[in-house]
Amino acid sequence: MPVNIALGRGLGWLLFHLVPSRKRIAYTNLRLCFPELNDAEREQMVRRIIQSCGISFFESAMSLWGPARRLRSSHSVKGLEYLQAAQAAGKGVLLVGCHMTTMDICGRILASHIKFDVLYR
Repeated sequence: MPVNIALGRGLGWLLFHLVPSRKRIAYTNLRLCFPELNDAEREQMVRRIIQSCGISFFESAMSLWGPARRLRSSHSVKGLEYLQAAQAAGKGVLLVGCHMTTMDICGRILASHIKFDVLYR
């Protein structure tokens, strides 16, 4: 997956330079949420945010169309034994994720280990 990350960073760099509207929105949000940051700190954060968007594009593509063997070799799931034990006991588990993660790839990875359903809004 290092190639996907490198490609994603490159896409993020392009987005940073070619899509000023997204950059403007990120600057505005950071200025409102973190008024204590100076311009250089905001600039660095915006670059990282947009770079992460580029990486997530490739991660999403990998989760939808990538070969399962590549995903299996590129991850580990901490605490998987708790999920498996709950399922074996016939109990449900509620996993909650935040908006800033790449849930597509997380779902694909978990699906290779346990049976589960997804609901998101």
